[in-house]
Amino acid sequence: MKPVTDLKKWAFALAAPLMLSGCFIMPGKFGSSLDLRKDGSFTFSYKGEVMFQSPDEMMKGKAEVWSDDKAECYSDAETTDAAAAAGAAAAAAAAADAAANAVEAAGDAASETADAAEPILEINDGPATRPCSKKEIAEQKTDWDQQQQDKVAKKAKESAAFASMFGYAPGDEKAMAAFAAKLSKYRGWKSVVNQGNGKFLVDYQISGRLDHDFIFPVLPEGDVVFPFVQIRGREAGKVFVNTPALLGGGLMAMAAKAKAFGAPDSNDAPDVTGIVDGSFTITTDGEILTNNSEDGAEKIPTGRALRWVINGDTKRIPEALILLN
Repeated sequence: MKPVTDLKKWAFALAAPLMLSGCFIMPGKFGSSLDLRKDGSFTFSYKGEVMFQSPDEMMKGKAEVWSDDKAECYSDAETTDAAAAAGAAAAAAAAADAAANAVEAAGDAASETADAAEPILEINDGPATRPCSKKEIAEQKTDWDQQQQDKVAKKAKESAAFASMFGYAPGDEKAMAAFAAKLSKYRGWKSVVNQGNGKFLVDYQISGRLDHDFIFPVLPEGDVVFPFVQIRGREAGKVFVNTPALLGGGLMAMAAKAKAFGAPDSNDAPDVTGIVDGSFTITTDGEILTNNSEDGAEKIPTGRALRWVINGDTKRIPEALILLN
């Protein structure tokens, strides 16, 4: 058996391309439903956005452009400190003179008051800003340009890593269009429209029998799967439904698994507010054994319904255990 430390290294190596690059598959605005029948039949649908990007890229807006007002220059530290010290000394001297005058004018009582009082000095510890010279502006622009180049190189590396796992590289518009056309040829994908910038508008619907497990989405040429929805058969006619990546591309689930392998706590999980906004509904004529919906099972003409709202405020991924026979 491999040592625990080796298992940790293996787990981190497996998750690193996604957790470090931030490129992953996630829903956007969507509506999804699953109907399960006692005879073993099911119908699943997902209509809405599927995104192949990181949240920070989707929210960044227009590309940043250099302007000279980005440059920041400060006064010499020694000069600033000396000026502050001189100002403090002058203030202290003035306070001492005032106290002496008060003693002479008011006698011993005023003297005691003056001894008890200490001058309050306010010194700004922060460096003083000043206008930048043309040379300094040019130097800072050069550094800024290098940072932008580094970001582009990093993004290209991340895209290559993403493509090796999913068969698709975000940012390549020709590849995106080809990907949409290819995906439309597979069963269930009624419509796949490339909207650019790693976003697709899809209409997926499929029916079948639960004589095997079901996962959505499964992408052509992809070596890694992040299930928005999965149906797993259990013993004695039980079916377990959960949605590992329906909330934020599964980053919360990934973070929990990484922590189990010894990773430190992190606050780097993306805020999907305004990005992920959808609903998931399960309808069935079977017996709902467990579920984590907010309102529980609702009676409908064809059986029972469970409903979940998925957005930036959602803390738990939808789950249900249903007995079909």
